[in-house]
Amino acid sequence: MNRTSQSVRAAELADTFDWSSTPLGRRDRWPPGLDGLVRTLLSAAQPMALACGGELLLIYNDAYAALIGAKHPSAFGRPAPEVFAENWWHDGHGDVVERVLKTGEPFFEPETRLPVQRHGREHPAELVHFRRAYTAARADDGTIVGVLTLMSETTELADALAAVAELASRLATALTVDDVAREALRHSVEAVGADHARVTLAEGSALRMARRAGAVPADESSERLPPLWSRVSAATLLPSVEVTRTGRPLWLDEEALRAYSDLDGEPIGPGPLLAAAAVPLHTGSVRGGLSLGWEAPRPFSAADRAAISTVGTLIGHALARAARFDEQRGHAETLQRSMLPGDLPHVPGVSIAARYEPSAPFTSAGGDFYDAFTLPDGRTVIAIGDVVGHGVLAATVMGQVRAGLRVLALQDPDPVTVLSGLDAFVESLGPEVFVTALVGVLDNESGLLQLATAGHLPPLLRRGCADTTSTNQATARYVDVVPAPPLGLGGDRTLTTVRLERGDVLLLFTDGLVEVAGEDIGAGLDRLQEVLVNSAEIADARRICSLVLDRFGAGTDDVAVVALTMDDGQRRTATLTLPAESTAPGTARGWAAATLARWGIGPDDLDVPLLGLNELVTNALLHARTGARVELDLDDHRLLVLVSDGGISPELHVQDNDPTAVRGRGLALVEALTDAWGSERSSRGTTVWFEIART
Repeated sequence: MNRTSQSVRAAELADTFDWSSTPLGRRDRWPPGLDGLVRTLLSAAQPMALACGGELLLIYNDAYAALIGAKHPSAFGRPAPEVFAENWWHDGHGDVVERVLKTGEPFFEPETRLPVQRHGREHPAELVHFRRAYTAARADDGTIVGVLTLMSETTELADALAAVAELASRLATALTVDDVAREALRHSVEAVGADHARVTLAEGSALRMARRAGAVPADESSERLPPLWSRVSAATLLPSVEVTRTGRPLWLDEEALRAYSDLDGEPIGPGPLLAAAAVPLHTGSVRGGLSLGWEAPRPFSAADRAAISTVGTLIGHALARAARFDEQRGHAETLQRSMLPGDLPHVPGVSIAARYEPSAPFTSAGGDFYDAFTLPDGRTVIAIGDVVGHGVLAATVMGQVRAGLRVLALQDPDPVTVLSGLDAFVESLGPEVFVTALVGVLDNESGLLQLATAGHLPPLLRRGCADTTSTNQATARYVDVVPAPPLGLGGDRTLTTVRLERGDVLLLFTDGLVEVAGEDIGAGLDRLQEVLVNSAEIADARRICSLVLDRFGAGTDDVAVVALTMDDGQRRTATLTLPAESTAPGTARGWAAATLARWGIGPDDLDVPLLGLNELVTNALLHARTGARVELDLDDHRLLVLVSDGGISPELHVQDNDPTAVRGRGLALVEALTDAWGSERSSRGTTVWFEIART
């Protein structure tokens, strides 16, 4: 070559390099995720390199070429251990890169010194101060294909890079679009120091936007809450909307900002904002923009523009990956919900609740199933089962078995007959399909329960106050069902009969609840029995499900549980359907106050349930954006309040009750004021409930 080494552009090398001679193979056959990452890297303004594959072949951009000096361009496409032979075997360099490649765990170091021979072999190596970050680069299927390096010398520019490197590390663990948007807003306000930040994403012809203000020092949306998205017209005069449309960055001073206005049409400059920067977030199918605003004048140096542009590049790439994850999660969530019953029956004198927890939430459908429904003669069928495996196949078989079980039970509810009828169907699916099931039929009036099993674990029965020991302790035992082979293997099945009394609790579960790797399953069964005995004060079916999942539901297998309780006192219920209107919380409060007063609840005991109900209805409107169904359930021991919506948001978790927080405290308030709360999902939406004990 007649050109100097620094005039050789990295992008040109990437296009002309003979990749077919390397383990990576021809570039047109690279995984889409790898090729997209390389294009992102080559266009980045900050020094970035990618060490690909087991040989750690180097691909880097022009800024990184300037950093390594005379090693460029010969370093391009060569193994990193050869390029950096002078320091690769030093502790904290090659070993760190190889550890990230093996484990996928990101690495960030704000200050290090490494000997680098960047002026040629004829010159001695010099100790160079670096800030660096290593992040695992993954293909679309999640496999690690290399290590992404962000590195800079310790200068003013490197200080900005340190924040960018931390952002890259955090983005590596940001799974969803919400996670990425939250990290983008956090970085903009906390690391860059913007007074206002917005993330805008295109959705068809419309846009959605999330915002954060730097003036709120304890805004928990940065770390815990999902960002609050709002719909925005594509014609809105905002910098983030413009870069979403054009794909070109904006660097705006006080005068330029006069052309823009906020969502209410009020000017954003030179009033609230005196400087702003906006960069596109365009990667693959994702189109969006990130804007940062300052309430004081701010010149944008070349280093500022490079740092903010690199932030946009990293966030855009993370958004593309997260969008694919959200799509896969949505498919799995929809499939799983469609396979499980939408509602459980309301049976006089009996309470039934069920929960399902996949081993890998939101990423795969599972094979555990449950069902409960009322027969024409008034009896109740409860069932639980387990199709071994995960994914679409297991979920599909699970749905077919559950549907077949319901059809057979409606024709002849005898548990032995139902399981025998399923044998032929499961056998037809082939020997690789393994299904266990337990079916029971309860006479609600007499408490007589008939059970039969097909290779499934027996249910656990806790007796109420009518059957206690001399120390007045509750007792629990596993029902002695006669063992039988799993479905599809045939064999004799035997009916087991047990009588349930008022106050009794029956728990059906799949083996994922009690199995622990390397441990005999009997130990898990013993622990479950002990937990149920020691929680005799809990007699509500929903609380029983929550209790056992909290204690045992974090294993490596899917878990399904069904709890059935025999009510031991008078029970009253009432329901109200609410439209998706702003008046819904007030309507719910008025109806609940009148209903509870009619049931004998005094004015002094109304404040807590009405406040909790208001929070749950408001939550349904804000997050599900659907109408709601409110249910009040009162017996001698507790008041149960349930609010169900038609949304598909993930199961809710309470946030830290920070007294300085400005939003997101609704569920924390419910938790603080009530005796128990929880959330459940079904094919019809999400139900959030709370319980208040009656003294």
